[in-house]
Amino acid sequence: MNLLAARLYAIDQMCAINKLPSEYCLEPMYVSPTEDQDDDGDFSINAYNELLILVDPENYYGVTIFSDNSVFDSDNKRNSGVHQFTGMIRFIKSHDGWSLSAVSIASGDIGGDVGSGTKIFGYVEFLRVVIY
Repeated sequence: MNLLAARLYAIDQMCAINKLPSEYCLEPMYVSPTEDQDDDGDFSINAYNELLILVDPENYYGVTIFSDNSVFDSDNKRNSGVHQFTGMIRFIKSHDGWSLSAVSIASGDIGGDVGSGTKIFGYVEFLRVVIY
């Protein structure tokens, strides 16, 4: 499910509970670990009173996402449907490598004032739904 499909799904869900567009907000959200969290292979975020819809689940590997209402295992190819999370959301590295690991880049690889050895972390993309 790409971001557009996630938006359409969220709008449909809001209509199903009689919410007008002025009563909710949809926005992309990107979640990355810190360097220590990447080393530990475990971190969590809070998403109380909001719903996070996983975008492009096929892009992730080596990560399991748990929440109060759902589980997503990136290595289980039988995962299907919409992956929605709310409450405390925990990200766990399921084996040695995961798509959230930091990648070191050399100066000039991406332009700008990025110094040599700069680390860029992978991220998980969600569509965040907040109801007012």
